[in-house]
Amino acid sequence: PSFPPRPPPPPSAPATLSSGGGRQTRMRSPRGSVAILIVLAATATTTTGLPGPPHATAAATRDSLAATARARPRPHFAHPRQARQRRPSAAALRASAAAGGRFGFLRRGRKKPGTLVLLRHGESHWNLNNTFTGWADPGLTANGQAEVRRAARLLLERGYKPEVVYTSRLKRAIKSAWLLLREMKLLYRPINKEFQLNERMYGALTGMSKSQIALTFGEDLVQQWRRSLDVRPPALDERHPYWPGKEKKYDDLPRELIPKTESLRDTMNRAVPLFEEKILKDLRSGKNVVVVGHYNSLRGLVKHIDSIDTESIRSVEIPTGIPLVFEFDANMRPIRSNFSEGAMSGSFLATREVTQAALKRERGLSEEVPGFTDSPLVTPVLRAISSLQRERESLFPEADIDGAPMSADADAAAAAAAAAA
Repeated sequence: PSFPPRPPPPPSAPATLSSGGGRQTRMRSPRGSVAILIVLAATATTTTGLPGPPHATAAATRDSLAATARARPRPHFAHPRQARQRRPSAAALRASAAAGGRFGFLRRGRKKPGTLVLLRHGESHWNLNNTFTGWADPGLTANGQAEVRRAARLLLERGYKPEVVYTSRLKRAIKSAWLLLREMKLLYRPINKEFQLNERMYGALTGMSKSQIALTFGEDLVQQWRRSLDVRPPALDERHPYWPGKEKKYDDLPRELIPKTESLRDTMNRAVPLFEEKILKDLRSGKNVVVVGHYNSLRGLVKHIDSIDTESIRSVEIPTGIPLVFEFDANMRPIRSNFSEGAMSGSFLATREVTQAALKRERGLSEEVPGFTDSPLVTPVLRAISSLQRERESLFPEADIDGAPMSADADAAAAAAAAAA
């Protein structure tokens, strides 16, 4: 059969496209085999209605795709390099964080720092007897256990839930950590037992009565041993019955790490590195941390956190069983609250007077709502709030509580009212 002569390409087609006549376009699959053979001339037509040549149809298709691409809306940043140039610089981010204070964590990819709670262990038998304890290991009194349980209720009432717990290797602190987590129904939380959080080593004063030593050596010298930053008591002999090197819980420590006597600065020098290497890392990651420690190890941490000078640290008191809460901004600087006292930026969740009055009243209470505290339907938070409210109503019936959690200032006002009565 004879075919009509091939018509010339349309005038609108670019002249350069005529060089590709007769080509076929192949598309390959990812595996490299020919998936399909597309002959673009099969479906295209020319202006005369006859099948057009492959090179003309391919040119028209390419023109159509190019026009579609030009009409498609482009993103705001045409190139990734331009987008990087438009982002704020590191200096601008630092300036923003400094200006924003506690809200600097809102920057992209930054978590809000966690809350730090310092808790001195509950009252021990040697605390009750007014005896120098140091690295000796007496247990908790019944009142000390009640102090820790009330501390747990205060934390629950304020909405604090620890995710990591650090404590020392002394059983009065370890048991306080157990009681705290058990009261909060958080026994599954990890507890890190670190010797760096042990109480200050009081040397030859260990096991001796504070009042008897004051009569023997004078009150001024005893106060220097207790309160001073750099004064050390007489060293403890290794033949002493309270020498900690004999105890199995320190078998993993080199002998030179077991002190014979310490000042407050020595206690800080072993506690602060632990804070910088582990505790601060947990806080930066957004975890709430509870440190159950001792009088001098916690004072050392407070001095470091708030950069308290040598003279002011003498007046810092940390009573047993009352949580001390620290909040931090994005740069891990402590934030002072309305309840911060003195040189400390942290705030206690209760006063010592109200805590002791509440515990005394709690021991005298015999009536409980039958089955209430044992019901599985009652959450730890509800149980804590109910217990604290019953304490406050029984202690201060005239106070206007209205079911709201009592602040530290309200506790102080209530204590003053009780003292006046």
